[in-house]
Amino acid sequence: MQRIRPFIIRRTGGSGFGSNRRLLWFPFACTLVVLGLAWGQAAVFGLPYLAPVPEFNAATFTGVHGFPWWIRWAHFFNFVFLMMLVRSGLSILMDHPRLYFNNDCTPGTEWIRFTPLHVPIDRIWTAKDDARYISPLVALPNVYAINFIAKRVIASPL
Repeated sequence: MQRIRPFIIRRTGGSGFGSNRRLLWFPFACTLVVLGLAWGQAAVFGLPYLAPVPEFNAATFTGVHGFPWWIRWAHFFNFVFLMMLVRSGLSILMDHPRLYFNNDCTPGTEWIRFTPLHVPIDRIWTAKDDARYISPLVALPNVYAINFIAKRVIASPL
């Protein structure tokens, strides 16, 4: 039975983007070849013929106005899903308002902080101590807001 070895990325000196410099020439060279061939074709054969566009008069236009229904719905759903993405990002940012570039998240090493609170030295400080409330009207409702609503609905008399 043949044993499958995991794929290992080996660094050959340097770090990050510069260590794979040898592999970066290939897509760049392919792009230059395609652009060079297109330029050569246009230089030898010229640009393709385009028929002139007939005069357009908005007063005599009799076609369909606006965009097709499927484009309108696609834009509407794109807007809805992007708003959900922005609202979930706000929820995450309010739960963890300190952003770090390092793995240890030592207080005072954050590169940006969206809270006025400073980490105290005399007691244990957790990420939940940093969490701030944001209205469910602005951001997506979190577990605490859903629990609060569920307790009110279930506990309320009919």
